[in-house]
Amino acid sequence: MFALASYWFSFITLDHSMDWVIWMIVGRYITIGFIFTPINAASMMLLPPDKVRMGAGLINIMQQGIGGTVGLAMMTTMLERHTAYHTSMLAQQQVSSSIEWGEILAPVRTLIQQAGDVGELLDLKALALLQRHLMQEATIAAYQDCFMVVTALCVVVMPLVLFLRRQSAE
Repeated sequence: MFALASYWFSFITLDHSMDWVIWMIVGRYITIGFIFTPINAASMMLLPPDKVRMGAGLINIMQQGIGGTVGLAMMTTMLERHTAYHTSMLAQQQVSSSIEWGEILAPVRTLIQQAGDVGELLDLKALALLQRHLMQEATIAAYQDCFMVVTALCVVVMPLVLFLRRQSAE
């Protein structure tokens, strides 16, 4: 379910409404409960009663401290690199496009004028607005890549669950 929720996130675009994104987040966080609760329960079952408190602390450190920190750092690094990659790809697409900058900036300039702006800075504001939009597109594409990686990791790890065995009662 977590892999499916992560895969669902890989289709996010700037056109999706905030309600849609909120429901995606809710769905993803619900699935997290289905992951950590069984892992914690399975880990605690193996411990003798006098070691449960220590085990709970170690599991918490591993999940939240080391796992969360390392995972966050890896995903942040990947997000930053993929944002730079997608930004350069969008720039290359624009360079090789048959559409001239004047054709692209004309509607943006018109929108800015309709908003009440006039003067020398009109072209600069139009370029800044266009650059902001392209950066948002690159960032969304990078997020899509990150969620695809999380989905792939989930799918790769799923078969490992088959190797989990119950400890026989002695």
